Amino acid sequence: MDFSNFSIDISVDDIRKNTRLGDLKSFKVNEPDIKKLAKYVVLTYDPDSPFRTKYPNLDKRKLEVAVYVGYDLVKDADRLEEIMDFKSPIVADMVYEFLLTQPKNAKLWMLIISSEETFYEFQRALQSGIKYTPNDKDKLQTIAIKDKLLDSSENILSRLDTLYKKMFEETEIIEKAQRQRITPENMAK
Repeated sequence: MDFSNFSIDISVDDIRKNTRLGDLKSFKVNEPDIKKLAKYVVLTYDPDSPFRTKYPNLDKRKLEVAVYVGYDLVKDADRLEEIMDFKSPIVADMVYEFLLTQPKNAKLWMLIISSEETFYEFQRALQSGIKYTPNDKDKLQTIAIKDKLLDSSENILSRLDTLYKKMFEETEIIEKAQRQRITPENMAK
């Protein structure tokens, strides 16, 4: 989607006209906040979204986009938990269907989003502390679980680096070539 003229006032109908969202069942549901949800999904998960580059951390991006589209972090806390943690099947369907519409490497982008979601889920589990009983065996099992989560997190980060390079390397090469071509030095050659 072209975000050059994007504003908070863009309508869901405009989003549907300018993308393939009009064909998606999940974007046509009768939800009281469907306009906010549609904007949230597009701005959070579109690879060309200005929020992706400004907020590479997916959890931070979700919060910033939620505020941008009009959710109140305090008043809408329960609804935002449903949205951000995919507890709402409608939101999960919207994100899944939207990711399928991505013309550029849709499967690769879906893998990136899934990997990011998993990474941040692991980090939340590690930061909130995995609970155990005073039994030494339970404590050892908890430590082993944490160690596995840390190893998995490291693997996910490595995977994400590779996936992002595959996804955006071509665009970055083109942009770099364009920047180099337009310099006065290059024009003088």
